[in-house]
Amino acid sequence: MIQSTLSKNNSTKLDMTSLYERILKPRRDRLNSAAHSFSEKFMKNYAFRATQNSNVTHEVEAEKTISSNCGIQLSNASNDLDIYYIKEERKRTDNLYKLQSFKRLEYDWNGNGAEEFNDKLINSVIFIVGSLVRQPSVFPTARESIQLEYEKENGDYLELEIYEDKIGVLIEVENDDEQEYEIPLSEYKKLNKIVLGFHGTRD
Repeated sequence: MIQSTLSKNNSTKLDMTSLYERILKPRRDRLNSAAHSFSEKFMKNYAFRATQNSNVTHEVEAEKTISSNCGIQLSNASNDLDIYYIKEERKRTDNLYKLQSFKRLEYDWNGNGAEEFNDKLINSVIFIVGSLVRQPSVFPTARESIQLEYEKENGDYLELEIYEDKIGVLIEVENDDEQEYEIPLSEYKKLNKIVLGFHGTRD
């Protein structure tokens, strides 16, 4: 009886492993590939897309774009991992549209004498946001910079302030000292490590 139960449990484990290897893992890999392909396509065509159909909201346009490029809709996703990746790509799309819109901000856009944004800065941030593994909230500042923010439910806060030649990093973590430092813009590849570290995820 015991031997039979053990054999049945082992068989179940093997069946689950086989299911993962045959179906779930390839599906996840295809989704990752589709999401990456979508990001690359958007980065190549964002300027053209931003001029299309200005009456359509970013959210609706983003959902249509993701559906057509990834071949999958959020409502049809069958597990949490799929939903996570699709939501991240949707955030990425929204952020890229938002950054493109900063090019239309004119002098005194904040009512307090803020300068218009340099296209070079905006294009740099578009490239950086397109490469981030987790998507931030994006804001223009009056300091000739663009701010990327992450905030956890417990109040932990990460701020990346991007200038034409440098990136300011501010980390505020509960029960820990505040960290503030700068890195050259040319070292933007370090940002993913900073973001993953903030979220407690190893790359």
